[in-house]
Amino acid sequence: MQFRVRAHLTKAVDSLCRPTHALPIDIFRVLVGLLSSAYFFHLFAQVGDFSGPDGLIDHNLTRQLFWYTRICLFDPGMTAEMFRFVFLFAAIASWGLVIGYRVKPIAAALFLIAVSAYRWNFIVIYVDDAIMHLVLFWLMLLPIGRTLVLSEWLRDRNSAVERWKQEMVSGGTVHCFLVNSALVYLVAGLWKWTSPMWRDGTALYAALRMPISYAPDFWRPDQLPMLRIANYGAMILEPLLPLMLILPAKNRLKWVLFAGCVGFHLGIIATMMIPYANLACLAAGPIIFRHEIMSWLGVSIDKESKVPAQLCWRTQSALAFVAVLTMAMAGEVRIPSWRFASRERAVTGDGRVGFMKTEHNIFYTPLWFIGVAQSYRLFDWVDDRNFHSRYEITEANGRNAPRHIEAVEIFPNTLRSVLLQGYLHDVTWGRVPRNRADEFKAGLAARFASRFCRTHPATGLIQVRSQLERIKLHGSIIRENPELLLKFECQHSEASVQFPRFDSTRVVADVR
Repeated sequence: MQFRVRAHLTKAVDSLCRPTHALPIDIFRVLVGLLSSAYFFHLFAQVGDFSGPDGLIDHNLTRQLFWYTRICLFDPGMTAEMFRFVFLFAAIASWGLVIGYRVKPIAAALFLIAVSAYRWNFIVIYVDDAIMHLVLFWLMLLPIGRTLVLSEWLRDRNSAVERWKQEMVSGGTVHCFLVNSALVYLVAGLWKWTSPMWRDGTALYAALRMPISYAPDFWRPDQLPMLRIANYGAMILEPLLPLMLILPAKNRLKWVLFAGCVGFHLGIIATMMIPYANLACLAAGPIIFRHEIMSWLGVSIDKESKVPAQLCWRTQSALAFVAVLTMAMAGEVRIPSWRFASRERAVTGDGRVGFMKTEHNIFYTPLWFIGVAQSYRLFDWVDDRNFHSRYEITEANGRNAPRHIEAVEIFPNTLRSVLLQGYLHDVTWGRVPRNRADEFKAGLAARFASRFCRTHPATGLIQVRSQLERIKLHGSIIRENPELLLKFECQHSEASVQFPRFDSTRVVADVR
């Protein structure tokens, strides 16, 4: 009996760690390097609004509310210039991944910076941050750097290319990476079936009407029949995409699914402000189609290799990670849906809307400990958290007629800004305690006002009125009554801010 068990384990290890070609894995490495450079340049450009001490986020308060975010490289004493240096360094260092220079240390450094960035700006973390630090994590485990090395190509390009085509590596971590990729599509796809709006065919329309879309006002109710087709197409396609990872090479269905996958991700990239996550998913294509790529290069995919099929520490780490990640995704079944922590139901004892507290998935703890923040329940929140706020902003100085101000002057047209605005309208994303909710929202509104005052040091009374728009089942549009969100004046280095929504709270914000 013991002999049989050992034989089965040996066979399983041989199957898991069977050798695979290194070249497609390094193509993935190069693509991630290019994407990482663009991502960190993006963080560099947003330092003033988000990471810097004078930005829209009160990092001291968020570190109090979310104590576990303190585990990062960044400190409240850091200046905006220091953040810009770190992100610029990361953007430039990402090119080490592209040219094949010291890829493992660079991947580790970039992973630490990406982890610190999302923890520092935790209340505005979104899927781009989640997937980018995930692919950097996998670069630390995957067997990269054996091919596509610029220095080797410069020495002798012909022999380098021939060697790269023959280079083989253990496939243990590669297969674990593919399991993680399958989880992304499977969990995200299946969870959509729990959403009434996805089942009704209106979820995609609702998502496109949100300000996370590039053109939310472009989408109209008369386009709903067309969008319903795309809605149901996504629901059917996404759970089937993991089949690409197990179908044999050159299988026609595999190519059909890949074509659907490309269309799926390019459609999201073209319409919504989440490019990095979708490009990263497409970057995994060379690994998924590694056999087809090598066959196209004239290399037999059945070639014998001298690489031993052994369970190295990287494969063991990858197996442990995938096991915990799978349990975390399975653990989501017992966690209340986003829809159960709704803006409409989260009401405190005195009748005011507060921030609902939800349960915690215990399996996220070990993932957080190693720096990974993952949840693949993507867009299942659309039923309750779709919103589009329309602002009417005026300046009155007592001398002339009120002047209209464009909303973008106060509220940046970025996805992180959209997430922050959601908190002002009680469309919550983080677990802010109810007894700190008004403090949190008042401070956030004051920082939006301060951002405006830095470029408009002397103004009259600014009044910001908002009207929240929501999409319900069957595509009906619900518009709440317009209300005065806040009013403030800019005088020299201070913004005097009043918040009618928050018990007429008054704050004087320093904008120097």
